Amino acid sequence: MIEEIFIVRHDGKILYGDTGKYFGSIGDVVSEDEGAQLLRVRMNDVVVGVLYKSMSGISALKYLERLRIRLERSIGMICEKNVLGNYFQLFRIISKPEKEVRDGRGKHFFAGISNYNGYLDVFERHNAIVDRDRIVMNKAEGSVYLKTVFGEERMIKIAIDKLDAQTIEYKSNEVIHNEVNGIKIEIKSSGIESEVFRYYAVRNMRPLVIVYEEEGGYVVKCSKPTKFDELVVFLPVPREALKVVHRHKAGSSVYDEVNNVVRWDLSGVVVMSEKIEYYAEGFGVREDMRSIRVHFMAKDWNDCMVKIESAECVEHPMNFWIRYAVVSGKYEMRVDMNKTKGKTDKACVGIEPTPTDYESVVLPLN
Repeated sequence: MIEEIFIVRHDGKILYGDTGKYFGSIGDVVSEDEGAQLLRVRMNDVVVGVLYKSMSGISALKYLERLRIRLERSIGMICEKNVLGNYFQLFRIISKPEKEVRDGRGKHFFAGISNYNGYLDVFERHNAIVDRDRIVMNKAEGSVYLKTVFGEERMIKIAIDKLDAQTIEYKSNEVIHNEVNGIKIEIKSSGIESEVFRYYAVRNMRPLVIVYEEEGGYVVKCSKPTKFDELVVFLPVPREALKVVHRHKAGSSVYDEVNNVVRWDLSGVVVMSEKIEYYAEGFGVREDMRSIRVHFMAKDWNDCMVKIESAECVEHPMNFWIRYAVVSGKYEMRVDMNKTKGKTDKACVGIEPTPTDYESVVLPLN
């Protein structure tokens, strides 16, 4: 049976796998210790090893080949960069049981691998509504998920640091101990992915991304240079428009005639302040009452409102991997949308602020 999978850097540093089970030299093809064999195969700039018992080396080698195909389909080339950048996906692929595998001797079933890696996923969603220069709503809601893979139930202790203890509210079904600047959670885990902590926060600051009107167009601004994996701004276009002008230096844009919006894509661009020149021409063009919508997502985010300070397994040493991600929820900017060429009056959009449980605040946008 397969006991563990290792991915090792050329200098011997283990990128994936239980360090307590690893033995032998990285230069050895096969090592043996107490009835267990460790088979190693070099793949690009890493070495992939499989620890196995009670099976032949040929079967272990065939398993490695099937694993290589599955990994390359999911994360691309097997190398140090892709391993470190896709460890959650790597974990899911390796720990997922294989289906029945047929060979000349019949059917075989390879179960998932139990190991001592723990995975904590912090996922934060931001919601914001800005009515010209007034922030009507700016709040964040997040969850912390835990995933482990071992056969028996074990106690996990997680310490979470609240960066802004005055505004964060939280709830959890697990045992919680309140500390001065954070909390500690105790949870029994046996391999099932579970949500261990949920938090809500009102942000008394400018939203992550702001869109405001400037002469001849609109400006997208962040408080500091920021690169999102996805950042798309949707600018409404009046239905009567016969010509839509949209020019900019960064990103790409396209006029979606079906949905009557200009879709400005700034994904992968480092954004501090970027402008798009935009206006619509036509006969009898009226104001578009829709808001500007913003969608963003970052897989590796360092500014979540909580941080995992520490995580440990009481019964056995474990390696914990932590990932922070952010995504937009309801994210709208209400500005003067009349951009008809030659028109001088700038009537405000006739939308009342959405009622919320939070007080609106006035903050400078530019």
